[in-house]
Amino acid sequence: MRVRDFSCLIVCAFALSGCDYLWASHWNYRITVAVETPEGVKTGSAVRQVTAYNPMALNPDVPAIKFRVSGEAVVVDLGERGVLFSLVDWNSYKEFFTAFPSSENDLEKQVEFYNRLKVGEKAELPAHTYGFVAFADINDPTTVMSVSKDSMKDVFGEGVSIKAITIERTNDPVTWGRVDAFLPKTFNTVIKEGWRHLSQDDKKRLISLTTFKVGEQQ
Repeated sequence: MRVRDFSCLIVCAFALSGCDYLWASHWNYRITVAVETPEGVKTGSAVRQVTAYNPMALNPDVPAIKFRVSGEAVVVDLGERGVLFSLVDWNSYKEFFTAFPSSENDLEKQVEFYNRLKVGEKAELPAHTYGFVAFADINDPTTVMSVSKDSMKDVFGEGVSIKAITIERTNDPVTWGRVDAFLPKTFNTVIKEGWRHLSQDDKKRLISLTTFKVGEQQ
């Protein structure tokens, strides 16, 4: 059998198996949020994973390499003051690239750059680039509200502010399940299962404030 024919068989096998890419690179990173409070610095962290993959697309307009992220929100427990969440969404992979910018324009060379990134490398990110939320009433998931670095003291009290947000390359596994312990007990019932029963105004307000997990747990 000729090499070209064998290669075609491999591609067909991937297509028939339902695989959506020919190869993939994975980079795990820990995002840590530090909050300054009168009681001291409080921190929370989560490990997320960026995947670079070559989609099996016949459309020439589809990029040769695409990116996706898996993981969950960062939880910072402020005790009696409440809980701060740093959300995750489908564009959160960009925080990894912002922390460790590549000078390469070619996507394949960018992937090579991140493949060479050493475990333990760290970088700090500006707080204004993040979507923070909190619950006015922890027993009511519909009371979730947006929190900015400038409104921290209004939500959590005087002397509370974002101290730092850091990204660190790691081989630790992706964090799953920690955020569940801090969400309202009725979150799944009201937001996920009961989404169709919410008003249109509530849906518009909540859709960008409730992305506490993205991707699939492996």
